[in-house]
Amino acid sequence: MTPTPAGDRRDMLRRQIQRLTNLPSLPLVVQRVLQMVDSTSVTGKELAAEIEQDAALTARVLKLVNSAFYASSGVVSTVSHALVLLGFEVVKGVVLSASIFDIMNSSMMGLWEHSLGCGIGARLVADQTGACEPEEASVSGLLHDIGKLAFICEVPKSYNRLIEAIRVSNHFLLEVEVEVLGTDHAEAGEWLAKRWNLPDTLIRPIRWHHDPKASEDDAVRAAIVNVADVLIKSHGYGFSGDEKVNPIDPFARECLQLTIDDIEKVVEKLTGEIKKVQMAEA
Repeated sequence: MTPTPAGDRRDMLRRQIQRLTNLPSLPLVVQRVLQMVDSTSVTGKELAAEIEQDAALTARVLKLVNSAFYASSGVVSTVSHALVLLGFEVVKGVVLSASIFDIMNSSMMGLWEHSLGCGIGARLVADQTGACEPEEASVSGLLHDIGKLAFICEVPKSYNRLIEAIRVSNHFLLEVEVEVLGTDHAEAGEWLAKRWNLPDTLIRPIRWHHDPKASEDDAVRAAIVNVADVLIKSHGYGFSGDEKVNPIDPFARECLQLTIDDIEKVVEKLTGEIKKVQMAEA
């Protein structure tokens, strides 16, 4: 049988992901929340009331806000408090992240932990460099690998075989994805993010976290996620699909004016934050 050309495989996957053929669509309450955040007439009280209609979603949002993912002082006990503390756009990302937790947690062992660690790392990098709002950066880090989720749901057999082959060969995941599927998880993540109508400030870091220089309009966020991704892989928390660790992208370091001292401080803080997460999970 003649193998499908890479370009054809890529187009087929793009159509599947854009149609959400197998990937569960976002719950109705999440879809409404995302629409409400984009409305200029919605109040915080109305948005909180919408989220709180779903008890499970509310519990996950509050758990995430109160975890090491956000460095808030004191316990956040209501969605209204979370909105005041973090703002509409950040809570939008938290709601989305909380809603896909079950899918991600059951799809690939260690993927949720890697994503959570990258979110924490992105917040710390943003805070250390002052390059952008730490809370907004954290959402970009948390969602950066949703393209892997798309692959696992749309082509599960092919992607699982791909992951197993990488375990044996010790190749880079990104390279094997392109070779086998015709594209990589960064581009697949962009397709899915657009399908979910996420803002460009989230779409671009998802798309370009492995090549931040290409993200001309939002290189800073992409650079932050690149650094956080490398640092959490180096830490060994979670599993992103392969064990190999790329160096921090040179452009990312230049863009963020990141020094060795900055990196050491972030690594020290990241180690402490991950310990907190692990203690909470124990």
